[in-house]
Amino acid sequence: TTTQFSSILDQFLSKQISKDEAEVTLKTLALSTMEKKIDKAIANLVSKLPLAAMEENVNEMELCSRFIDPFLARLFDDLDNGIYLRWLDETTLEAKESPDLSVTKSCDVKWATTLAYGEAKSSMHGDDHYAICKDLIKVAIFCKDALGNQLFEGILGIQIIGRTVLIYRLTLPAPSIYTMIPLAAIKVPNSINDLPELVYKVPDILKVLDIFDRVCVGSKNPETIKRRSSPTLPTAKIQQLFSLSKNRKRPCHIQLHHN
Repeated sequence: TTTQFSSILDQFLSKQISKDEAEVTLKTLALSTMEKKIDKAIANLVSKLPLAAMEENVNEMELCSRFIDPFLARLFDDLDNGIYLRWLDETTLEAKESPDLSVTKSCDVKWATTLAYGEAKSSMHGDDHYAICKDLIKVAIFCKDALGNQLFEGILGIQIIGRTVLIYRLTLPAPSIYTMIPLAAIKVPNSINDLPELVYKVPDILKVLDIFDRVCVGSKNPETIKRRSSPTLPTAKIQQLFSLSKNRKRPCHIQLHHN
């Protein structure tokens, strides 16, 4: 699979085929269902990414529409089964308590269950460890509450910082013990020229899609999930995890290079 993707992108970058031909060729490959999702995501980026890298100081709305949504929507959207990647309030991403995005399954004309939650920050916030840590805890709480309310095996958590997409799996393996395990860190390319780098992440993306398909479902033992669940801590208690003062020079163990 990776060889096929690389070959088509190489032909496109060397101008042996046009952008339209690259998109069509990618979309007509004979692949498995999960590989096809990645195929469509790469083809979508071919049509959306600029030829040369742009400056990184873009806001959340531009970040999501230009780089993140063309990639994530093709991975998680499954319209035949009523599954949609949703940006919940694009106009006020900075000023709300609801999550920035979710992957939600519909039932007839209503939203039924949520399979993933996510938060997004532009690269200009990449060094704001306080905001980044709070976003991660916010994602964990949304996932934890969804797992208990829906009696699911697991929920995906997604944290977006600049063009870096961090994906986690939250499960409840024992009473009151919630585990949030990192699955992948994927950097969406910022230009057509950097698109081949994404091909090296295909195994990680396949792992995420496999877990999403197998784990983000209703539990076979809902009574076990109900028995293991525990109440969410009050906001005041969670706030105690953070120091009262802010210092950007203070070391942060979850710091990553996002762009």
